[in-house]
Amino acid sequence: VEAVGRLRQLYYSMTPTGILCAILSAAQAIYQKVEELAPGQVIGADDFINIWIFVVIKARLKNLYTIMEFVRTFASPSLLQSEMGYYYTSLEVAVEYIVELNQEH
Repeated sequence: VEAVGRLRQLYYSMTPTGILCAILSAAQAIYQKVEELAPGQVIGADDFINIWIFVVIKARLKNLYTIMEFVRTFASPSLLQSEMGYYYTSLEVAVEYIVELNQEH
């Protein structure tokens, strides 16, 4: 999946902005794939988050909490309130869901 590869690109980013760009790019890849597979199909936030969780699991990102804390600490507030921030928050939601799921099993 293209989105998995794009999400893994955050490892090559040395700045909060670069990391946020990788996250946004991965999210955009999901919408592009949906459009490719089902032209005209619109996915809402509920559908997106389910796909996003799958992408995060498949990406097998190591040290993700550290990377997220780096972004949370050093990203400009305006970026965290932008579209990039929305998908960063979606990543936080996905990670928390995955952690809770693992604790249940």
